[in-house]
Amino acid sequence: MAELRRFARFCCVVGVLWLTGCATVPGPQALQERRQQAALSAASAQSSYLKGRRVVARVTDTGEQADFLGRHLAVEGAIAGTALVAGNHVRLLADGRATYEAMLRAISRARAYIHMESYIFDEGEAGEAFAEALIAARQRGVPVAVMVDAVGTLDTPESLFDRLRAAGVQVLVFNPVNPGHSRKGWSPNQRNHRKLLVVDGEVGFLGGINVSDVYASGSSLGQGEPGQAPWRDTHLEIRGPAVTQIEGVLLAG
Repeated sequence: MAELRRFARFCCVVGVLWLTGCATVPGPQALQERRQQAALSAASAQSSYLKGRRVVARVTDTGEQADFLGRHLAVEGAIAGTALVAGNHVRLLADGRATYEAMLRAISRARAYIHMESYIFDEGEAGEAFAEALIAARQRGVPVAVMVDAVGTLDTPESLFDRLRAAGVQVLVFNPVNPGHSRKGWSPNQRNHRKLLVVDGEVGFLGGINVSDVYASGSSLGQGEPGQAPWRDTHLEIRGPAVTQIEGVLLAG
């Protein structure tokens, strides 16, 4: 069965890549319009806005670096469509182990709600740890919602998500591979690569780490093969006004 799932995943990815080659990319005019709309402001409070302005004024008052930073902020604002928000506490999580420990600790302390997105949610030790933590949260009465990507979880047994649903976890699969089960305007290359977690609106996580054992016990090309180094990526733990923005991305789907 596992080999069959891998073969199906391979065929799907090949098909997606083939169809993606027929797609178009956004033109420069669309990006320019977003750039013109982007502004340096605070989303959550006037105090955060003023802090952000002071931070930018301080770091841009450095000669040649001013132009570079100004261009960087303009491009980032245009691409992301978000504002600069100051007053946050950010902790760098340097690998999968540190990330999983921090995320699972936050989930275990949840009291109001848990919102989570992950491109990959594999079966294995990592997937089992998160499944158990999310189910335990539901048993405490905490609302839990999880979104995964259809392509990213092609190799994941449906039984894993059935367990979550049976426990009361809302599980949503983004853009199913079967166009017949998708909304009008289905596109094979519209995938959700986000790796986000927000707990109680107080702490947020984002970065490059999926729920998969490859980040702790093997490379992305050879899970568990002897001599293979873990696939290392980076995540962030954020507390402060920026968590509201992360929440907005999650709720927007």
